[in-house]
Amino acid sequence: MFEELPSWDTERKYYPSELELFYEDEEREEIYQIGTQSTLLQALQHQRYFVKAGTPTFFVLVKYTPFSKNYFWGKKVHWLK
Repeated sequence: MFEELPSWDTERKYYPSELELFYEDEEREEIYQIGTQSTLLQALQHQRYFVKAGTPTFFVLVKYTPFSKNYFWGKKVHWLK
């Protein structure tokens, strides 16, 4: 993902090395960070991953941004290997 910079990224923040991938377990109100080398299959097979309405959902954030720091404030985040 984002091997080439997208044209809408005018601030040039979306380099692959600067991105973090996550999904949320709404039932437990916890967030899981997925390694960028993980496959989609590995993420979907995790015991706490749930597909809602037939659509897998992930979110992508730029590392160390104010938004990222605020988003995770007070939330429990797990790292998946």
